[in-house]
Amino acid sequence: MCNWHMRNARFEVQHRYNEEMELVVKTWKLAILSSIGSGLEYYDFVIYIMLAPYLSENFFPAKDKSLDFILTMGIFATAYIVRPLGGMIFGHFADRYGRKKAFLNAILIMAASTVCIGLLPTYKVLGIVSPLLLVALRLIQGISQGAEIPGAMTFVAEHAQSQSRGLLLGILISGIGLGASLSSLVNFILTIHLSHQQMLTMGWRIPFLLGGVLALVGYLLRKKVYETALFLAQPPAHHFPLIELFQKHKLALLKSFIIILFPACLIISGLFFPAYLSHYFAYSVSQIYFAMTVSLLWCSVMLILFGFLSDYIGRKFLMMSATLISILFLYSLFKLLLLKNSQSLILFMLLYQTLIAALAASYPSILAEFFVTKIRYSAIAVTYNFSYTVAAFFPMLVSVLISDHNRPMLVPMLLSGVSFLSFLVLIFTRDGTGKSLL
Repeated sequence: MCNWHMRNARFEVQHRYNEEMELVVKTWKLAILSSIGSGLEYYDFVIYIMLAPYLSENFFPAKDKSLDFILTMGIFATAYIVRPLGGMIFGHFADRYGRKKAFLNAILIMAASTVCIGLLPTYKVLGIVSPLLLVALRLIQGISQGAEIPGAMTFVAEHAQSQSRGLLLGILISGIGLGASLSSLVNFILTIHLSHQQMLTMGWRIPFLLGGVLALVGYLLRKKVYETALFLAQPPAHHFPLIELFQKHKLALLKSFIIILFPACLIISGLFFPAYLSHYFAYSVSQIYFAMTVSLLWCSVMLILFGFLSDYIGRKFLMMSATLISILFLYSLFKLLLLKNSQSLILFMLLYQTLIAALAASYPSILAEFFVTKIRYSAIAVTYNFSYTVAAFFPMLVSVLISDHNRPMLVPMLLSGVSFLSFLVLIFTRDGTGKSLL
């Protein structure tokens, strides 16, 4: 009898262990599939700013090149203006009816709008109608992207176990970083094989058309995931989750917005480097794309490392450390660009992306831990998208200031000021590392 009880106990322990391991494997699979899908969609969204020098000549053929550039940056910002709208629309349905359907539809919308940009006639063919259509398509992209990344963050956070939440969200953001590095790699390959004139005529269309195909691949991958247990277990959400969010969680929304604002400005500034570095520091476009590709790949690796680290030392400590380093050393980092050689450019990019990795591996977990399940998608969508909407005007603001004062080093000065705001709010933010989501 004693042996029977011992065998039964061992069987139960083994059964529980097998179930736990199966859950871990499923969670990792979901995180990887979500990161691939998000990366492919992010490629579609950022390819616009990567091609800004060619788009400005094709859609804004004015005599003043600085004005062309500012207008192109303005259209880039318009996509971020509607991102909160996309986040709120999709967030409502995701909190009411489920996360999976919301970002499946989002990635289809992104695929269609990206292909349309790749097929869009230029100013020489359609005149003023051409940039207007470009604005419309960027708005559609913005609505899609406003749902995508907040949805993926919510999805992975709710599937993850509390002790590995930072790591799995680090993998997700790493996939998004790989999407950005893929876009810079595609542009690097094109710019070394095609002349400037070839890029202006047809070359710039190739990354957009490729992006549409990649987004469809992301959709097929996303179809394999399943709904989160936290969402399925909760009681029905408020008929309008946004109303509950703005009524009961105003302070959390404000703190989240300010915390994300600095990494958002840092990331957006990094995306506008092809135009900024070529225009003000005389680096060649191929040099910039190569350095960006290397540094974004590096960032993707560091995101996983920092995500793992955040589960042990805490997201708050990690993010505060990266923010403080930015306050103290960002201006000195930008001085590397004044050396104007390939080695200094690559070193600058690597250090810049390391800062981004530390920040971006921290804030998704902080956001998920701030809010309860029934409003989490809407809350993350609102704070994340509003932060990036404000940050999206940073390149245009910098372009205006630099063109007026001819001081390209205003960029790190402004970034350091924003980092100080985020640091102050982080001091008064609780750390949810290791705690279960509600």
